[in-house]
Amino acid sequence: MRVILTSNFSPWSAYAGGGPVSTHHLASALSRRGHDVNVIFTKAPWEHVAPPETTLYRLHWAALYHFWSQSQAPLRPLTALTVARQVEALCANGKPIIVHGQGEESAAIPRLAERLPIGFVLTSRYGALPQASPHRGRRIFSGLSLPKYAALGIAARGARICAPPSRFGGELLGRTYSIPDRNIEPVHNGVPDAFLDYHWVAEGAHERPLLFFGRFLKVKGLSDLLNAFARLGQVAPRLRLVGKGPDAAKLRRQVRRLGIEARVEWRPWADQQTLGRLIEDSRAVILPSHRENFSLAVLSAMAVGAPLITTNVGGTLEVAEDSVNALVCPPGSIDALETALRRILDNPAEAAALGTAAAERVRKDFTWDAAAARFEAIYERVLPGASSSVRAQPVKDQS
Repeated sequence: MRVILTSNFSPWSAYAGGGPVSTHHLASALSRRGHDVNVIFTKAPWEHVAPPETTLYRLHWAALYHFWSQSQAPLRPLTALTVARQVEALCANGKPIIVHGQGEESAAIPRLAERLPIGFVLTSRYGALPQASPHRGRRIFSGLSLPKYAALGIAARGARICAPPSRFGGELLGRTYSIPDRNIEPVHNGVPDAFLDYHWVAEGAHERPLLFFGRFLKVKGLSDLLNAFARLGQVAPRLRLVGKGPDAAKLRRQVRRLGIEARVEWRPWADQQTLGRLIEDSRAVILPSHRENFSLAVLSAMAVGAPLITTNVGGTLEVAEDSVNALVCPPGSIDALETALRRILDNPAEAAALGTAAAERVRKDFTWDAAAARFEAIYERVLPGASSSVRAQPVKDQS
């Protein structure tokens, strides 16, 4: 099957969120399964990005109109036009093809599909979407900062199937853009393969640090973790923070204000192999996010088998079960985080059992090969030429 995957940014860009990283892993899994896969990432024309010398798929670049890859690039929705030009060139031979977008960069694909043999699938990975209001049968967004969400709505309503990474994400898309249930089919992310090479062991865990890894943003809940950690007092182990982000300076000031500098270690963002080793070298992993769709970080920690403290946001509860394979707290609750930290520290046998159950769950059910197999079934239904009895249809404009 011929497949084109599209995503804003890339796994190797200055900004690389879950979308491009997941796109890379899905493309690699589909290629291993014998499909002809092309991937279109975006970058500024003058931006230097260093992908690996070889990938399992063919790599293409579309222009991002900004100085560099940045989440808040104001002209980001214009990548819909540059991506569409690349897609159109790849469809030149006129044969049926799947186009699988990740967000607003695919907003022009429904129009292309009107004249080209394209089966269009959308996977939105946003953990939150702005409130929309009905106006003359349409969903209208207000505010100059929301064009990417309006573009996402165009893509979602024009897709044959919306396949978000969680049931939560499906409900979010349906509620925001009035997508009917029949057009929504969630497919969970897989854990990146690199983490399957690492295995947490309980022996010596009491000598290791607690670990947080991710972007230094308010929404990731790191400030909550620092406040809860400070309450542990003299029994607190070391805390290792791995990542980068705009809130780094603010968080460093918080560490100084709380008087915990001697126990907090800062490390820059790391590749997956390094993160795998750091998860192995942790006492437990704490990921107290306020908002997620379906977290790759949660999957990665669970796959390695480290005891995990996380929050009941987005689709996290679709993989993490409280007191079964993780400790799950309400988002933003410092009291609950403190209680969970003390429970992990005071009960090493329970902590190890949680980690073992987590690894078994993720390694069995949440691989990229399993995700690729589910997407194959969706692609077969939406590919032009599929039987009309199983062919999915885009949402018709109600205006």
